Amino acid sequence: EKLRDGLIHMIAHDMKSPLMVIMGSLEMVKMQLEKTKEGTDSLIKYIYGASNSAIKITNMISNMLDISKIEAKQMTLQLYKISLKQIVSQTIQMFDFIKGERILTFEQSDEIPNFISDPNIIQRICQNLIDNAIKFTDQKSGKINVCIKKVSDDRVKVSISDNGHGIPLEYHEKIFDKFFQVESKKQIKVHSTGLGMAFCKLATEAIGGTIGVESEVEKGSTFWFELPF
Repeated sequence: EKLRDGLIHMIAHDMKSPLMVIMGSLEMVKMQLEKTKEGTDSLIKYIYGASNSAIKITNMISNMLDISKIEAKQMTLQLYKISLKQIVSQTIQMFDFIKGERILTFEQSDEIPNFISDPNIIQRICQNLIDNAIKFTDQKSGKINVCIKKVSDDRVKVSISDNGHGIPLEYHEKIFDKFFQVESKKQIKVHSTGLGMAFCKLATEAIGGTIGVESEVEKGSTFWFELPF
């Protein structure tokens, strides 16, 4: 396992630079096309698709590298006074193009004071959980709700609920393991949680939080994480 992790870390590190070049080039093309919008809508659509795919690969690589750092206790947190509502809202906006016809909503039931934490880590946790919800909900009828609420005087909970296929109970404890996959025989699919969920667990714990899932087959899933404030 150490050998495999070392190899993954090396490959991921080497892949990151060319991917950043691809993303930068796509961004420049997109900006030029948007300046001369007439007759270029379909091209912009393709550019957005390619750009989003590059972002997904970059996020996968970041998850791999950061998991290694957290496990080796080498992750340095960047702590600032943050607005949780602002971080979650900005993260949701990132999925405007990717979500397709799915309905993605956001609600905050309680007023949460600004508190000290790592904004980048929180954003990436939200990003992974929303991306996972999109992946496992129907493109036409998918519904995803992101909710922020207080669970005590000093803890806040962020929940991402969907109406997807759901996860069998026996997999709930394993869903945050590295390289874990949920097989759905009924749909002849492999539901890969990859490294995204493993990163979410390690990252949440690194900033003093907890994470979990509630899910029922054919009724959808709710992934949640709690943070101190």
